[in-house]
Amino acid sequence: MKHAVRMSKIGSNIRKIRSVKGLSQAAFADLFGLSRASVGAYEEGRAEPKFDVVIEIANYFSISLGDIFTQDLTVNQLTNFKLSNQRRSEGGVGDPDTLLALDYISGEMLMNRAKMLEQLKDKTPFSKVSFPNITTGADKFFDVKGLLIPGTKNLQLEALICTTVKKATKGEIIWALSPDDMALGEFVSGSSKLTLKLLGTGELVEYKGIQKLFRVGLLISLPQKPSSSLADRLMEMDERIRNLEGNA
Repeated sequence: MKHAVRMSKIGSNIRKIRSVKGLSQAAFADLFGLSRASVGAYEEGRAEPKFDVVIEIANYFSISLGDIFTQDLTVNQLTNFKLSNQRRSEGGVGDPDTLLALDYISGEMLMNRAKMLEQLKDKTPFSKVSFPNITTGADKFFDVKGLLIPGTKNLQLEALICTTVKKATKGEIIWALSPDDMALGEFVSGSSKLTLKLLGTGELVEYKGIQKLFRVGLLISLPQKPSSSLADRLMEMDERIRNLEGNA
């Protein structure tokens, strides 16, 4: 009698981690003292990493050993964003039972914007993150935690929920990207060469060579409680977002 061989998920999960974090096989290998060829072999199922290496990977990315071996990891798990089915808000923040599948763009991807912008241009699929349907037409989730972004003084942003747009309307809060720049502010004028009023300072700044514009539907910025759930963060951000929309 033949017995089914139980295969671990480690190879496909390493590939998923790299995709979400925007890491090449070589960059991932460098993090853990591996060779690029070894990472390729893990992902293709031709070999599995030693247990101590798996422990390092799991600890580095804050993933449980059980999950990394047996579960198909999701973007939500890898980014520690958790959605609570108990969340309700009087501020119109949305129904947590209705979720969007947003393109997830990590901080690592934003640090290599030329490659990321090319991926957007070619419409190459991104990994998806599940998020409450709280802003009409939203299609992108930008993980900006820890990035130095003009226009975010004192905001300490964690993420931006955005809608891709071809043109901006005066007064909208816009997230603008070029190979050389990224900025967040109130749209004043322009297109590929545009002027933004930076959120943190109110300074008017001109940017050239802008390739992609995104209308910001929600800013997530709660440095006081970095370990709280995303649902709690959204509830606490509600008043700030309403004030922002009122001033737009």
